[in-house]
Amino acid sequence: MRCRVEALDAALIMAALGKITKKAAPGFAQAALFLTLGQRAHNKTLYASKWQRFVDFCTSTQPKQGCKPLAYLPASERTVLRYLGFLSDEGMVHKTSLNPYLVVINLAHEDISLPRPAFGHYTT
Repeated sequence: MRCRVEALDAALIMAALGKITKKAAPGFAQAALFLTLGQRAHNKTLYASKWQRFVDFCTSTQPKQGCKPLAYLPASERTVLRYLGFLSDEGMVHKTSLNPYLVVINLAHEDISLPRPAFGHYTT
């Protein structure tokens, strides 16, 4: 689980600040630290697993089913709706407990200044 959290932190840093290099610009390391301290470790772990599940749906599940991969950043509202349907079809997540999955997708988008795809007429 630690690797997922570290990967989530690295993705957030790269999206917000750019490529991580050994010789970073002044202030880069401190800015990266501020970004990663924004969430508690427990929340990051929960978010990382739910986010990874969405990314896997877009990049792995779709091709395995003979479909084109879907963009997860930025994701469209249509992609989010298909993901919700997939979660429901799996039977692993009840339709009344889908909100945490929507929150994670929205947070990932907000973190890099993209519009929230899981906040619209069909998903709220």
